[in-house]
Amino acid sequence: MMMAPALAGLMWRLLVHPDFGLFNYFLTVVGLPKLLWTASPTLAIPTIILVEVWQNTPFVILMLLAGLQAIPLEQYEAAKVDGATPWQAFLHITIPWLKPIIVIALLFRTIFIIRTFDTIMLLFSSIGGVGNSALVFGNYLYYQTYKIWDLGFSSAISYVILFVTGILTITYTVYLYRELKL
Repeated sequence: MMMAPALAGLMWRLLVHPDFGLFNYFLTVVGLPKLLWTASPTLAIPTIILVEVWQNTPFVILMLLAGLQAIPLEQYEAAKVDGATPWQAFLHITIPWLKPIIVIALLFRTIFIIRTFDTIMLLFSSIGGVGNSALVFGNYLYYQTYKIWDLGFSSAISYVILFVTGILTITYTVYLYRELKL
């Protein structure tokens, strides 16, 4: 989590390199063929997902751990006295207490995913990967602004990014407020 996205992109670029990458080495040791992780349009998005999950899972885990530590132990003790199974305690105590934390983690992850730029740029050494198969809002905005110099269209893209982020934030916040109010 503390690693800069640019450093993570460069590190993963070396790990998935088609010729001397560590992943392809392990695939050949097992007897499987080498994969073109960053040179195949079908593997572009799964490679980005792998890097994003690897880099940002600790953030979500830390949030859930903080939520788990905030649950009063008396509720579990009362559930045990009432004869609840561990599964029932999980469904009726843990999940309701963690619901607001899960929504906030989803909000943060959604915003982080929308603003993904540097990992893709460094992983593929191009704007949108092979044949633009990994083109996302941030990379398209960069392309329109700094490669084509279409500043009007790029400002429209920025407003679309802002609008999408705002709508998702409002949706998550309304859901969270409704859950906490009940």
